[in-house]
Amino acid sequence: MLLGAYYRAFTDLVRNTDSAIDGMDYIMANLHRVDWQKTQETIDNLKSIYRKTWTFKNAISCLDEQVTRINNNEYEKTFNAVLITRIFIWIIENGKINFSQPQMNAAKQALLPLWEQSCFEMRYVYPNR
Repeated sequence: MLLGAYYRAFTDLVRNTDSAIDGMDYIMANLHRVDWQKTQETIDNLKSIYRKTWTFKNAISCLDEQVTRINNNEYEKTFNAVLITRIFIWIIENGKINFSQPQMNAAKQALLPLWEQSCFEMRYVYPNR
């Protein structure tokens, strides 16, 4: 599955982010939404209860769980993929990542098949969108 390689490569890429990243509530709320498919009200309640225990280490642990989960499933809900992509984008845009060139190359290689599939779908499957 294409998403498995994507999740794994980007989790490895963001693993070396400075733990003092802003927006931990955003990251963890989205991870909890993926895990439990909770409503916004439930997520807001979880924020107030668990905010003190939300660390970047916990976020990486949750992302590792998502990598394991996607490798054991044949399909992924679009909603989950969007939430996880939002998390990766947030971390990349707002964190200080200490990455290596091989990690960047692996992330790029994981994105290429997804990009090609998207281009194919836009051209041949949904040409009038």
